[in-house]
Amino acid sequence: MSDLLKQREAFLKRAQNVPVIENKSQPASKRPRLEGSSKSRGKVVPVKNFHLIHKIVTHMKNRHLQNELLPLSLDEVLEECNSTTTVSNAARMGLEDALPKNPKLRQIPGDVVKYVYKPSIEGIRDKKSFLQFLERHYHDGLGGVTKEMVQESLPKADKILKYHSEKKNIHLHNRPDKKTVIFFNDRSLEIEMDETFQKLWRSITVESVDEEKIAEYLAQQGITFADDPGVRKVPTSVKRKKRKNNRVVKTQNTHIQGLKDFPDK
Repeated sequence: MSDLLKQREAFLKRAQNVPVIENKSQPASKRPRLEGSSKSRGKVVPVKNFHLIHKIVTHMKNRHLQNELLPLSLDEVLEECNSTTTVSNAARMGLEDALPKNPKLRQIPGDVVKYVYKPSIEGIRDKKSFLQFLERHYHDGLGGVTKEMVQESLPKADKILKYHSEKKNIHLHNRPDKKTVIFFNDRSLEIEMDETFQKLWRSITVESVDEEKIAEYLAQQGITFADDPGVRKVPTSVKRKKRKNNRVVKTQNTHIQGLKDFPDK
C-alpha cells in the first residue's frame, strides 16, 4: 500500500511540471485580422456599376430608335438618364474604361469624348433602306437576319416588317428555338404559267403510271425527262441473291481412311 501512495505522489509531481496549453475559441469580433485584409482597407478599388452601364446602353438604344443620332458625352448621358445617385470618381473612371469596350456603343474621339449607339445592322433607317440591305444580304449569299437584330436597329421595325410582309417582299421563318428569321423574297424566281396550261396539267391523271413509263412516253414525244437527284428511287422488285453455303463441315473418322473394308463372314 505504501508503494502505491509513493507512485501516486510521484505522478502528481510530474503532472505539475508539465505546461498546460489552453485552447479557448475566441469570438469572431476579437479574432486578429489577416494582414492582407488590413492592407486592402486603405486601397480604393473601382467597382464597375453594371446596372448603370446597362441603363446607359438602353438609353442610347432608345435614342437611336427615335432617330436621335447626335453623340453624347458621358456627362450628357448621365444627365439624360436622370441618375439620382452621385457618381463617384472611382465609378466615373470605371465607366470611362468600360463604355469604349461595350459592343453596343461607338466612341467618337475629340476634345470631349462622346458616344453613340452601335446597332447590329447599320445603315437601315426606313422601309427602302431596310429592303435594299436585305436584298444585298441575300445576293451575297448570307441568308437571312433575325427579327431581334432588326428590332434593335430599325426605327418602327414592327410597322415596317408588317408592310413588307403584306407586300410579299420578305419571308418570315420561325425556327424551332422560337426565333424569327427574315429572308428577302426574290420575285425573279417566280414563274407565271398560262391558265390553259395549268388546267391541262391538273386534268391529267398519272396515279396508275410509274416514273419509268412517264419517262418513256416523254422520250417518245421528244421531251427530255429531268430526274430529280434529291429523290431516291426504290426498285419495285429486288432480286435476292442466293447465299453461298460456305459452312465448313468437319469430316469424321479421318484416321481410318485408306483401309480396306472386310465383309463379315
